[in-house]
Amino acid sequence: MNKEDILAFLESKKDEMAQVLQELVRFRTVSGMKDELSEKRYYDETRTCFEYLEEICARMDLPFTNLENEIAEITLGDYSEIIGVPLHIDVVPGWEKGEYEPFAGIRVDNVIYGRGTQDNKGPLASCLYGMWALKEAGISLKKRIKIIIAAEEETGEWNTIFNYVKNYNTPVFCFVPDYEFPIVNAEKGMLNIKLTAAWDKEAAPSPIEFVEFSGGERVNVVPDKATARFILQCDEIDMLSDKPEWIAKAVEDRMKEKPARDTIEVTRAFYGKSAHSSKPWDGHNALLDGLAFLKDCEYLPSKTGRLAQILRKTCSDMYGKGLNIDITHDFIGPLTISPGILSLKNGSLDAYLNIRPPINITCDEVVEQIRSKLDEYTTSLGFEIEVKQEGKCFEALWIDPEKNRTYIEPLREAFTEITGRKATLSAATGTTFAKAFPKAVTYGPVDPENDIEKAHQADEHVTLDQLLRNAKIYALAMWYLARE
Repeated sequence: MNKEDILAFLESKKDEMAQVLQELVRFRTVSGMKDELSEKRYYDETRTCFEYLEEICARMDLPFTNLENEIAEITLGDYSEIIGVPLHIDVVPGWEKGEYEPFAGIRVDNVIYGRGTQDNKGPLASCLYGMWALKEAGISLKKRIKIIIAAEEETGEWNTIFNYVKNYNTPVFCFVPDYEFPIVNAEKGMLNIKLTAAWDKEAAPSPIEFVEFSGGERVNVVPDKATARFILQCDEIDMLSDKPEWIAKAVEDRMKEKPARDTIEVTRAFYGKSAHSSKPWDGHNALLDGLAFLKDCEYLPSKTGRLAQILRKTCSDMYGKGLNIDITHDFIGPLTISPGILSLKNGSLDAYLNIRPPINITCDEVVEQIRSKLDEYTTSLGFEIEVKQEGKCFEALWIDPEKNRTYIEPLREAFTEITGRKATLSAATGTTFAKAFPKAVTYGPVDPENDIEKAHQADEHVTLDQLLRNAKIYALAMWYLARE
């Protein structure tokens, strides 16, 4: 077979590849959930997902190795030098309200909907079929190609992939299908900051008692909902002459009850739009809307209200200006910040910030600058806001294209042959497995000129044409990287 035969083979497998992706989406491999039942389901779904992939590989006559349901390998060739294609099968939860159920794997005409269709099960299907096409073609290779599938990536706890890199034969080069085309040779860093504070609980300033403001479930997702809860002492509220509409409505509803309750709980909800935290501009952060309400809310105790004002002032600018960490790089772009999880009560604060720095500031420098800025408020608050790095941080990534032409040029060639466009270099806002390997770039699956980025969003989807296009690009990329 020649190149045309490889591409024709993939054309003939288009619907079959789509069906495999639909099945992959139906595995609820949601990582990072803390409750015991969800954690058990994640492990069960991961195991059965790997078993399904092993069945598919057996039909393709591609060797499949399962490393204790943490990593799996699919291999073509037996040479000592390896070209790696790292992917992951875990996904973020499907809480966002959309038209399609996130784990149904529904196909509507030429589109497959579901969690993971872009991030990262769709690319897995494209790479798997690309590898199969090379095998069927009998292409002569001088390097081994290895698809490396991790069970966990979305949580940022990458112990399994780091252990893999440390203990197994490391690829000389990897392309990671987990961001955008054409070629991403630089990535912003990533770190999560936890803010905590504790102080003596204060008396409620009125018959309206503040309980909690909270929102967010995953630090790497822009929260699309936040809630502020209050308890109303009804007898005393009746005597208030000037009540805001949301309080008056609650009192009116209470009066319809027989018998009327002495206290009622009222919730103010704030709605935004979810997005990946590496691109906060694609979403709308509901936490910030809630903080904007709280900072002027007269029903908060003094210190709680003051802290709400500080959080709104320091964390609302997505480029970090409020924390004195606004810095940019000519190639990689500006630092970004996204508040991902927050719980504010009368007496305590727990908040998590996801920060993406460029290469001209280190993670340690970011932490120290935030700590220095928040220390300025200690006197007015009467207590400290503790700043702590949570989990592992990732420094920004840079792969010099001139020093790595041997690997960059085959990727350019494959992209151009399939799309007809020049393969330019760019930087990523997100963090991918490229940071886990000694030498790696990110390569697809989204083509920003033609595709809609929907990772971590409601109605995540991929078209069959995009799935096939990517399979063609990845097949040629694997071939061209491994032929010399």
